[in-house]
Amino acid sequence: MIEIRDKNIYIDGKTVDDPHAYFDDETTAERIPVKDNYGPKKVPANHVFVLGDNRDKSYDSRFWGFVDVADVKGKAAVIYWSWDAEARLIRLERIGKAIE
Repeated sequence: MIEIRDKNIYIDGKTVDDPHAYFDDETTAERIPVKDNYGPKKVPANHVFVLGDNRDKSYDSRFWGFVDVADVKGKAAVIYWSWDAEARLIRLERIGKAIE
C-alpha cells in the first residue's frame, strides 16, 4: 500500500525516510488534493509507483497512475540536472555524477 499524508510517504503504514524530497509550497494544497495527500492505494502486481523528488512540481504516478514494470527500460545511473532552489543556481558540480 502506498499513501501520502500531508507530504509524508507511507508504505504499508510505515513512514518512509525521504531525504531527497523538495517542496516549494510548505502548505498542504486543497485545490490539487493528490499533490500532498494520496491513497491509500495498493500497487498492482508487476507495477511501480513513480514519484518525483520536486514534489510540488512533479507530474508522476499521483496523477497518471502506476507504471507496468515491462515499461521500465532502465535504472537511473547519472545526474542529468541539478538545481539549488534556495540559491537559484545550477549545481554544475553534480551534473554528470554517478548515482550511488
